[in-house]
Amino acid sequence: QDAFTNQERNITVATSRIDKIKEICQKKDASFYAPLLQSLMIGTFYDALQIPQTITKIDTDEFLQKTFSYIDQHLHEKILLDDLAKHTSRSKSSFCHLFETKMNISPKQYILQKKLALASKLIGEGTPPTIAAAQIGYENYSNFYRIYLKHFGTTPTKKK
Repeated sequence: QDAFTNQERNITVATSRIDKIKEICQKKDASFYAPLLQSLMIGTFYDALQIPQTITKIDTDEFLQKTFSYIDQHLHEKILLDDLAKHTSRSKSSFCHLFETKMNISPKQYILQKKLALASKLIGEGTPPTIAAAQIGYENYSNFYRIYLKHFGTTPTKKK
């Protein structure tokens, strides 16, 4: 809510400055007011720059919330980047770029880590590794085994 209040204030101030600039430009002796015009324009540009930052932060928070929610709800199946991008109303490339910028990890790596953490938890609770692999969307156990070994440095069967 504070972000929206700041945004509204920045828009109001910017609009007021633009009106003042128009008023000064209509005067016969506008060149006399050049320093004032310059100051007003710089302030207006500054305010305009603040508005997208506020909106971007709100959009980013919503983007990450939607992304994490989708991933958590679909950990048991194969998660396609196209589906994630569509869920967040972005193109695949825009989705991947924003995710990597905010999380410092690719979406694929993040999903893999979440899936492997869940599989490790399930195996630790007594679920057979083949079942745990299937529960996180792996149809091919040997692929799961290889990735699990690479990630954890141990086989899923030795986890127990």
